[in-house]
Amino acid sequence: IQTQEWEFLSNTFWLKHAVALLFDCLHMDDLVTLAYNSAHVPQLFDYKESLILPTKDRSGGTSAENEPMDVPSKEADKSKSSRAAKSRDKSGDASNDKSNGGKEIEVPESTDALLKEHLRFLKQESGRRSESLVSCLIEQVQTDPNVAHHLWVLLFPIVWTSLEKEQQTGLAKPIIHLLSKEHHIRQSLLRPTVGQTLLDGISMSQPQPKIPAEMIKYMGRHFHAWHTAISMLESHVGLFPQDMRCFDAVCDLYSILGEEDMRCGLWQRRASAPETATAMALQQHGFVPQAQGLFLEMITRGVSGDVSGFTKSEMVLWHNQYLSCCTELNQWEVVAEYAKSVDNSALRLEAAAKQYEWSYLKTMIAPNAQIEDGPEFTLVKAQVQMSDMVLLDVDKLCKTALTQCITRWWQMPESSPWSYASVLHSFQRTVELMESWRVMMEFSMQGGQAGHYQELKDIADTWKLRTPNEWEPVQWWSDILTWRNHVYNTTIRQFSNLRNVNPNLHQLGYRDKAWSVNRLGHVARLHHLPEACIRIINTLYGFNAMEVQEAFIKVQEQAKAYMQKPSQYIQGLNLINSTNMDYFNPNHHAEMYALKGEFLHRLNDPEAHNTFSEALSLWPLCTEGWINWGKFCDTQYTMATQKEQKMQQEGGDKAVDPSLQSQAWTWLEYTATCYIQAIRCSAAQGVSLVPRLLQLLILDVNGKLVGKHLVQHLVDIPA
Repeated sequence: IQTQEWEFLSNTFWLKHAVALLFDCLHMDDLVTLAYNSAHVPQLFDYKESLILPTKDRSGGTSAENEPMDVPSKEADKSKSSRAAKSRDKSGDASNDKSNGGKEIEVPESTDALLKEHLRFLKQESGRRSESLVSCLIEQVQTDPNVAHHLWVLLFPIVWTSLEKEQQTGLAKPIIHLLSKEHHIRQSLLRPTVGQTLLDGISMSQPQPKIPAEMIKYMGRHFHAWHTAISMLESHVGLFPQDMRCFDAVCDLYSILGEEDMRCGLWQRRASAPETATAMALQQHGFVPQAQGLFLEMITRGVSGDVSGFTKSEMVLWHNQYLSCCTELNQWEVVAEYAKSVDNSALRLEAAAKQYEWSYLKTMIAPNAQIEDGPEFTLVKAQVQMSDMVLLDVDKLCKTALTQCITRWWQMPESSPWSYASVLHSFQRTVELMESWRVMMEFSMQGGQAGHYQELKDIADTWKLRTPNEWEPVQWWSDILTWRNHVYNTTIRQFSNLRNVNPNLHQLGYRDKAWSVNRLGHVARLHHLPEACIRIINTLYGFNAMEVQEAFIKVQEQAKAYMQKPSQYIQGLNLINSTNMDYFNPNHHAEMYALKGEFLHRLNDPEAHNTFSEALSLWPLCTEGWINWGKFCDTQYTMATQKEQKMQQEGGDKAVDPSLQSQAWTWLEYTATCYIQAIRCSAAQGVSLVPRLLQLLILDVNGKLVGKHLVQHLVDIPA
């Protein structure tokens, strides 16, 4: 069909005539064709109302008849073509035909031929039935799985709705039996899966056939129907709040996808004991030690019977969340003891691997462990092989773990980025295990003192750059750095006799081990877990030999961890006082004294002023020392000002003691000086002090205290 002819039809009323003729030529005996036309065509336009011939009145304007054209009836089917031909034959002599009160439009010969050809085509194709459409769909279904998926999801709800209630009830069990077929697993890695198609069709049906919650969870997890399964379970939980099986299923799916906030929100609404909601909120917001204590208290009260009204699922929740807190706090001995008491093979496996109990893993757990064959279990088997220096099967196990990680990645939903975080963590563990295998192979191949061990040096440098994000759970940091610690221990034993031959190679394992332990403790402290930080630093070292810088960081992290707990200020102060400062540099001395001054400040000891002064006299560029000293002086200035105001209120019109006023101005000057020096040393750390410094400038009426120092150091202060 030529483009110009279609443009002519679209710009005139003849297109509507063509549609009317199309409907007249169709046989309406086929019910499917009739249903399709009645459902879709009237929404486009009403062709009966639009068939109005434009005419020209005597005044020259165009008008239309008020009455629509009559559509030919079934009795006039035989004479339609002849009337249409006569009307077209008269189109060339429109000036002689005045019966309709208007002039007929001349139709070009090309358009006339086009309409005749189209009418012939409609007459020829009017005998087509629905079988033609069905045969085409069958071919498409066999070649494109997406067509099969969408066609099933479209048709199944329609067919299901047309069934009687007794028929729907009778089909419920066969549907469950169909979903539980084992052969669906063979196709679970394709997209879309058969299980996903079946579950999507069922979810669109009204009313939905009753399917067990466990089966919905299984289908959603293993057949890439996560969101369909969660939606079905959520609607069921809303309709039947007391169905704990459905509630547990949707909570499990939330946990697998990393949607912990959703799971905590459900338990906030569902918990019977108010302490459960409190403990969940504490853990959700990072108060892990407090949540652990509350969960342990609830477990103890639940066993003794002091708590009433809680369900079995809630009791299981207390145990699981308590163990989660233990792993986050790096309390693997507690996890091992609990796993042994309840005979949990997965927990025993994980706890023994974190505690380097390789012989116990090899003889007791691994042969009898009844756990899921995932990447975690495969990695533990590879670690056991490497601990005995049996390196033949390690590479094969690592490749198997990578395949399992890729399979798990493929099973996760595309629109949920947080669900991929745990898989990425497993990928990193697997890659670092393969690198560890290369290090062990280098040990076994060179073995002598003359080896260069370039592979080990490159991998050790890479590991320092490849760490998890600081906001990721401490447990993930522990998984990575604990295994590295084991590799460093092996390195130290390998180079134990090279102290005099090659000192640099001898210190290689010690240096990297100290850095790894300090980094793990630092992350635990950033997560406000001071107990975990202290425990990590005290238990993971194992060797006293380390560089001066790492030894200083070790003491510093421990001291800052003690500083996060007011009840342990004395322990932190004793730690600094008992530390031998002879090996440290002057800047390390200054930072140690600054920490000591901060402890004295928090203990309200006035000796803190002299301690800060001594620290900054050793190293004037200590930014934290200036900041802490400024905060100490600011506190003293505030206390002196409050005391002065109190004396004014009590004394009435009496003059204030000049010595007290002078003392307040002195502390104000000290505060401004410390803040200005902190900003000069580090703009990034001192920028938060600027608002307080401007506030102190307002209090300096004459500008002789704060203003004088600002003008003096204005050139050195960053813009």
